[in-house]
Amino acid sequence: MLIIVTFILLTIYNAFYLPVKFMPDLMPSFMINGYEIIKDNWALLTFLDFVAVATLFVDLITRYEKFTKSGQLIRLMLTALFFCTFALKFFMGMMELYIDGDVV
Repeated sequence: MLIIVTFILLTIYNAFYLPVKFMPDLMPSFMINGYEIIKDNWALLTFLDFVAVATLFVDLITRYEKFTKSGQLIRLMLTALFFCTFALKFFMGMMELYIDGDVV
């Protein structure tokens, strides 16, 4: 049950983060303000994102045989998608830190 909640939370987080990151001019002001909060707490949210993606990956490996064929494919694709979005957010965040001069 908690794995399903993790899938839902990562979907909501990615659906909020990615459009505001790449299309800020098209987003309402409350979403831009939310993105500023995410930027301020980037390290914590990146760590939590990593833990969530790692949990999904470990769950996929340990329970792969128990899923139906369609369930296997769906979980594999979603886990891969969430890993790719995590990697994208991590590298974009590191570039922002480097550009802002926060990396010593």
